[in-house]
Amino acid sequence: AGGNGASAVQRGSSSSSADLAQSLTHCGIGLQMLIAAIESGETGSLRPLLAAMLPGVLQLQELSGPGLQQLSGEAKAAFVLYKYVPFGALHVRGVAGAVLGAGCSEAWSSRAAAMVFLQVFWFRHCYLLAAADMERLQAFVVGRLQDSKVEVRGLSAATLSGIIKALPAHEVDSLRHTMLANVRRVLNTPSETRRKRSSSTAPSRPSDSGVPVVAAAAAAAAPLDAAGAAAFAQQQ
Repeated sequence: AGGNGASAVQRGSSSSSADLAQSLTHCGIGLQMLIAAIESGETGSLRPLLAAMLPGVLQLQELSGPGLQQLSGEAKAAFVLYKYVPFGALHVRGVAGAVLGAGCSEAWSSRAAAMVFLQVFWFRHCYLLAAADMERLQAFVVGRLQDSKVEVRGLSAATLSGIIKALPAHEVDSLRHTMLANVRRVLNTPSETRRKRSSSTAPSRPSDSGVPVVAAAAAAAAPLDAAGAAAFAQQQ
């Protein structure tokens, strides 16, 4: 019975390995097709498919492990090309949803990829976005200013500074107040609670160390308030 059990485990392990290898092969073929389609310049009829596959491309960034080098390179190449795909009005909402979905991923590399993609997507397509989608994307960027990973916080600050430059004055003022409200909320949290949050490993939990980044972004939104933003950061 013991021998039969061991054989069953081995067969199951072999089957799992074969399934994984097949899945990786399919992913690689899909990425190669995406790269070829985008490089051809004939993406008009493929935009619905490209929009639908964007979440997977964002999730595949920063792959690591034995046998994943080629797939990782293909995922990175597809990601670079994706940033320059001209999506139409019918597809921008789906693309925005993909960015927001990746921005909530447990993998910090996916959150970072979403931020990098948004930097280009915003300038090329923001005029096609509905007001509600623009607000959701802005809230996403502001929220990631307190991400648990310093890399994501830095990308968020850079993304936000770019978004600010393209906003009307009244929207900049509203965004600035939102960021300063976040600073006040964190600074008014009891120190013991803040220490517990800082020690948490949950990637979606805001980090207190993001407060200076929030203050710097607030200063970029309204340079005349730089002294006030710096004062908030010093209180941390």
